[in-house]
Amino acid sequence: MTFNDSAIVLRRIDFREADKRLIFYSEHHGLLTAVAIGAKKITSKLSGHLEPFTLVRVMIAAGRQFDKVAQAQTLWRPKNISGERFIYMSATAELIVRATKEGVTDGALFDDLRKVLAWLDTADAAIGRQLWDEFAKKVLKHLGFGEIHSDARAAVQKYLEFDLKSLN
Repeated sequence: MTFNDSAIVLRRIDFREADKRLIFYSEHHGLLTAVAIGAKKITSKLSGHLEPFTLVRVMIAAGRQFDKVAQAQTLWRPKNISGERFIYMSATAELIVRATKEGVTDGALFDDLRKVLAWLDTADAAIGRQLWDEFAKKVLKHLGFGEIHSDARAAVQKYLEFDLKSLN
């Protein structure tokens, strides 16, 4: 079974000698994990399309042990990933990975994730924290953790048990 979907690359992990394991959040399939065979090779045509925070059109093929990335085409990529922006984009990706489960589809969450990454890419770096806080509160409320009126960092740490020390 194969399928095509729009997805955002949340995490990229080295896997085996020449492969990469990727975690995506897709529009119609939710959180996905797939392996890009040969993506660490210099001659790989997939590697440039599978950078973190990139919106891609991806074809996933089911495999025996793990799903495989058959094709990928970049639809949007961040152009301005400075140090502070990278921290907020990473925290956004980590929030999605921790707060969602594989196979649970949520088109509204996908749209919100796409929008916040675009805002973080174009907005002044000084308001990155505010954008991330608003997004985190919206995600936690949407996923059923309730309305968050206080600091989003504290709520994320409480509900999802991960530390955001880099978001000072």
